[in-house]
Amino acid sequence: MQSRGFTLIELLVVCALLALSLTIVLPGLRDFLQAAQARAEADRLLSSLQLARAQAIANNQRTGVCPVTPGSDPFSACGRRYEDGWFVYLDRDGDGVFDPGNDTPLRRFAAMPSGFGLYNRAGSRRIDERLSFWPDGSSRRSMTLQVCPPTGARVQPWSLVLNHVGRPRLTRDWGSCLL
Repeated sequence: MQSRGFTLIELLVVCALLALSLTIVLPGLRDFLQAAQARAEADRLLSSLQLARAQAIANNQRTGVCPVTPGSDPFSACGRRYEDGWFVYLDRDGDGVFDPGNDTPLRRFAAMPSGFGLYNRAGSRRIDERLSFWPDGSSRRSMTLQVCPPTGARVQPWSLVLNHVGRPRLTRDWGSCLL
């Protein structure tokens, strides 16, 4: 009678090969996942700016995008960090400030994954201000918003470039994250 199975030596060799493979593959996989997350966050931000611009044109009213205030009603006031999430609203009185009693929230966007942040093109300052679009679709300012991955990640950041006429676009290698 012949027994079937693995010997202890065969099992140890397989375990060693598996451990070696995981040691080589896991860092690359982590970088791949962080790169995918960075692109997804940049896409969400692009989507919110496109929504705000389209609503400004469609409703012939100024619109805004601002960060939520964590731990409260997300539409109670603008917060300070886009990492906590953000929302798009119709600025009914056109003053550039979100007023819960007067302005109309349109859509809320969830918080960014842990460690991700929104910075200026140089990567040296968090973006915390409201972004506005006028009824003609313009932003009346040019700026670059940098979606930075967690500190120490070997992933290139994504930049959202907003031109003076209000057209947002995504690009890479347009800035750096100095965190």
